[in-house]
Amino acid sequence: MGFSETEIEHGERRTHSRLPCVGTAKALILPDGPMMVGVLENLSQGGCAFSCDNAATAKLNARVEVQMDVSGSALRMLGEIRHIEEDGLAGVEFVEVSSRKAEQVRQLTTELWELEKERLARFKKARLAAADA
Repeated sequence: MGFSETEIEHGERRTHSRLPCVGTAKALILPDGPMMVGVLENLSQGGCAFSCDNAATAKLNARVEVQMDVSGSALRMLGEIRHIEEDGLAGVEFVEVSSRKAEQVRQLTTELWELEKERLARFKKARLAAADA
């Protein structure tokens, strides 16, 4: 997958679309803590972002084990912190992904994409109905 013009203009280098989701995330900074616990904000085949109160305890490029629960599915991945914001948002890039784990993430992101398409269709339908009223 190539980069879109918008991604290039804004310095994005990601190759997978981020999908909004609601779930929980626990990230253990390896090798022995601390644990960051928060709300999963988005997920892609290449990584995830979550909000937590103690993101500032993490260092960029720190290795983490992330456990995510989203849409009734649990997923555990090895990653590295690539982004930390002052408001507590932490971005993680998945690393050392086995083919089995890659397939699990692919299936979950496909499900999330289907849910997002349904949400957008409902929104569009509601807007059209409101415009007709």
